[in-house]
Amino acid sequence: MEGSGPYIQLLAQIPAFAAFDGAQLQTLYGFCALKVLAKGEAASIAGTGVDELCVVVSGRLVAREGAVHEAGRGGVVEAAAFFARTPARATVTALRETVLLTLGWEDLASAFQVNPGFIGTALSRLGVEQAETAQGLSTPTRLVVCPAGAGAALDHRAVQALLSGLESVAEIRVLSRQSFGTGMPGALAVDSPEIAHWLQEQELEFDLTVIAADRADPDFAADAIEEADEVIFIAGGNDPALSALERHAVKARGAQNCRLIIPRDESSPANHATEWTERRGFGRMQAVNFGQPAALQLLCQAITGKGYAIAAASAGVYAAAIWGACQALEEHGMHAAALGAAGSAVLPAGLLACGRLGTAHTIFEELANPMLWKRSSRPETSLYDPVPLDNFLVGALQGLEIPAAGRPFAAVSRSLSAGTAEVHRTGRLHGAVRAGIAPPGMLPPLILEGGNILASGEAETQALIEAVRSLAASPVLYIRAAQPPLGLSQTSYRNLTGAGLFRAGQTVDKRIRAETVLAACAGNHGHAPGTRSFVIPVPEGLSPMDWPQWAALRSMAYDWTMRELEARAGFE
Repeated sequence: MEGSGPYIQLLAQIPAFAAFDGAQLQTLYGFCALKVLAKGEAASIAGTGVDELCVVVSGRLVAREGAVHEAGRGGVVEAAAFFARTPARATVTALRETVLLTLGWEDLASAFQVNPGFIGTALSRLGVEQAETAQGLSTPTRLVVCPAGAGAALDHRAVQALLSGLESVAEIRVLSRQSFGTGMPGALAVDSPEIAHWLQEQELEFDLTVIAADRADPDFAADAIEEADEVIFIAGGNDPALSALERHAVKARGAQNCRLIIPRDESSPANHATEWTERRGFGRMQAVNFGQPAALQLLCQAITGKGYAIAAASAGVYAAAIWGACQALEEHGMHAAALGAAGSAVLPAGLLACGRLGTAHTIFEELANPMLWKRSSRPETSLYDPVPLDNFLVGALQGLEIPAAGRPFAAVSRSLSAGTAEVHRTGRLHGAVRAGIAPPGMLPPLILEGGNILASGEAETQALIEAVRSLAASPVLYIRAAQPPLGLSQTSYRNLTGAGLFRAGQTVDKRIRAETVLAACAGNHGHAPGTRSFVIPVPEGLSPMDWPQWAALRSMAYDWTMRELEARAGFE
């Protein structure tokens, strides 16, 4: 059928039809139909049968049973229930008018009867999981741009710069109240069903629809926010208090669907980033210089799901390998649209996110200084006193805050208090680096003012992947620096397990064994299914605490990554 290309691509993304060739998919499309859901109309109802396989063509669906789950373009509604002939697990409704590509169960059966060859092709996919998996942030197709800060108005220069950046990575259209001829004879009514349907059809021709909304037109802004996939707030003015539009966005769309952009220039709110970020707790926050095209492009790649989201994990000096890999990726043009890190990888990844990767050399040189560790050594406990290392890190990372980084960034550590992963999205970079800088058991855990005890989180793979997926819709590339077998050498481990007790600190009245820290940080070092990943091989015999080897390790990882990029044309 003419113009069926986009629909064919949507069918090909469904696991059950992944083995179908182009001709088969074209034939299958002939049994499909388009359905339009009005805002608030249900695509599925919990506990009832699912007789149609529904794929989102445009618009957005939301399910609120348990955790809120949303699906944008390409999302499939209750695929597992459809193929297994079981009741729907959740009630899924349209956030705004939504177009679905549907395939009824009886139509699918007819397709198999008319085309027996479909059966063999479909059987080749048996055993492939059909259930929807958590996708993190799905690629948005409708954005709303608003001002942040009490009394602030949109900086139209920033908006124009943002639109130019988005145009460089995607096909976009821009809508405003004036787009509908407001105040003119024959003006279009935005709340008219006919106009809404026409706009939805037009949306199929673009990657992204952008609406700029200001406090000067609160009704239009409120309606746009309620139907947006993501709301982008640009900080302005001197008052960091939440505006009425921000409060409305959090209530209507949730903080996870809001992004705060702090303009970075000499007089910008970025100089007081903490005041802005701590009041909001948005899912994604970063500081951007709108006058730098490269920085703006990274922001737009994170918004539109272009580029890569890098998740990195390492232990001890293996962080140098992550540094080398990041440098190779950057030089190869695979710039990270978003970054997440656990363990000692927080140091190089955090520096890259903050635009300070160039200072990593100086920091690693000091970490390789034997006098730093000699001052920290406590032979009677086989542990290190963290004070000298802390003093150095505080100075080296001064002024670097996670939410004010130029790229969306998250760090992951292990909370010994809660027995779970701890995701760092606010505060200084120093705390997250200190928690993971050394292998478990080498340093006393980091104890925060509230009493939370944090240790290295390089084994918190799943939490790391999920954190990065929440920052950008880009595909996640997971990299890990590891020595086979992963972990401490047998000699180091014997020394640690024979260590005496040490006090965790005055804040928490308890004693912790070094082996308790080791056991608490042990876990699955794998990665989420479907995530592109690779392990940078660390030379055997190199201990995670062998800091003088950092330069050789960085160079080795850089060269290895470059060879992999050339041999595999990326990490496909």
